[in-house]
Amino acid sequence: MKSLLSAFVLFFLFTEFCQAESFNDRSKPRIEKLSLGSDFEGGCGCSAYRGDDVFFFSGPEDRAQLIAKIDGRLRKLNFVSSTEDSSPAVGDRFTKIYKDSRYRVSLDHKTTFVCAPSDEGCEVTRYDLKVNVKRGRESSRFSFKGDCGC
Repeated sequence: MKSLLSAFVLFFLFTEFCQAESFNDRSKPRIEKLSLGSDFEGGCGCSAYRGDDVFFFSGPEDRAQLIAKIDGRLRKLNFVSSTEDSSPAVGDRFTKIYKDSRYRVSLDHKTTFVCAPSDEGCEVTRYDLKVNVKRGRESSRFSFKGDCGC
């Protein structure tokens, strides 16, 4: 009797897990804010944020991975491409693309602030961002503020 009950419980849990996974596959991708310290170290790099909440982060290296929490899981997406100019100006637009085995994330940047050439202490560039997160045929779009620097 005990083994029959155990088998039923396992079957029920397996069925619920499969339904939850398939439900997520039919829904649009969701993102969550990152936790400083446990999800990413912070410091120099690029981030996409709303208020004090950071949703995407990449290190300062040219081809650094993008860290994001998508559909409840922390992901490190690989750099694919960028149309960024080496010396940005306010109003410039460019796109960076990252992906892993399941997701493709594109970040459309519009430059809103660059440091004055004479300001040696300034180390930040700011952007308005439109982010598209795609999983299969499903996609979600988000708007953020962003910056790169130290």
